[in-house]
Amino acid sequence: GEAESAADRVMAVRDRSCGTMRVAASATFAVGRLDEAIAAANVALGTCRGDTAQLQRILALAGAARGDPSGELKLLVLLREDPTDAVARRALLATLRDQSRWIEMTPHLEALINAGAATPQEAADLRRARVGLPLR
Repeated sequence: GEAESAADRVMAVRDRSCGTMRVAASATFAVGRLDEAIAAANVALGTCRGDTAQLQRILALAGAARGDPSGELKLLVLLREDPTDAVARRALLATLRDQSRWIEMTPHLEALINAGAATPQEAADLRRARVGLPLR
C-alpha cells in the first residue's frame, strides 16, 4: 500500500541525517517493519540532538513487539514518564501475556480501567488475572 511504498522510499534515501532517520524509523514502524525501525531509530539517536522521545518510543514499542527483553524495560520507562500512555501499556500487557505473567498484568489492566480506556476484554482479563487464571 501507500504506507509501505513511503517506507520503501525513505529507506532508499542515502541521507542519514537526524530528520531523515526519524522519518525512516516512524515510517517503517508504522508498517510493522520492526527491525528496520529499530535500526533507523538507533542511527537517528546517534545524530539527533534535543528531543528524542519519539525515537525512544519507537525503540520501546518495536523492541517489545519483537520480543526483545530490553523492550519491556523500555516500556516501563515510557510508562514511568507518562502513566497515561495506553499504547505503551497495551504493548507491555502483550509482552506479559506472551510470557503467561497473568498476575503482573493486574496493575496495568487496572490503570487502563481507572483511566476509562479499557476495552470490555481488558476488564474481563482483569477479573481473571486477579486470581491468577490464564488469559485467552
